[in-house]
Amino acid sequence: MALRALRTGQEPNVPAASESFEVKQRTLYRHFAGTTKNTVEAHEGQQQLTNQEEKAIVKWCFCQDDIGFLPRLDMLKDMAVCLERKRTGSEPPPIGKNWMSRFLKRHSDLALKLSTQLERQHTYANDPQILQLYFGKLGRLIKQHTSSLRRPFQIYNIDEKWFLMGLAARAKVLCRRGRRNPT
Repeated sequence: MALRALRTGQEPNVPAASESFEVKQRTLYRHFAGTTKNTVEAHEGQQQLTNQEEKAIVKWCFCQDDIGFLPRLDMLKDMAVCLERKRTGSEPPPIGKNWMSRFLKRHSDLALKLSTQLERQHTYANDPQILQLYFGKLGRLIKQHTSSLRRPFQIYNIDEKWFLMGLAARAKVLCRRGRRNPT
């Protein structure tokens, strides 16, 4: 904040900014002169992924959040390995156990939450026999009313929970910070 105040002209000089924001003058001088990097920049060379790759992952997480299909941790790790494999052309080393927490620390606009389980009625509707009966009836209705429908292939319906077969259990998912009740 002291650097921002100096650069925008809110503070006239380093000693004044140092006093206002209770920061050591020497440290502020170094940061202002550009001789010292912040923690994120200093450790950038030690990261497995480049900044562009991490930004791509964050953008992908936001897109998945927007469409209602929140990425699980294993999906995020697979994406990271895939991006690194594409960049290096070889099999990358496995992702470390602390990679996820450091990634989330670098990208504070993402949060890790537990998804909510499907309600009992949604679980019953997830039964393959019930689904087969439903789509059989739907197929017969489409055939009966084909003359009144112009494009029957454009008919769709989405459950408000966007259920997927076999993924009804709680899992850790990534979503935008501040989101409530990820499903």
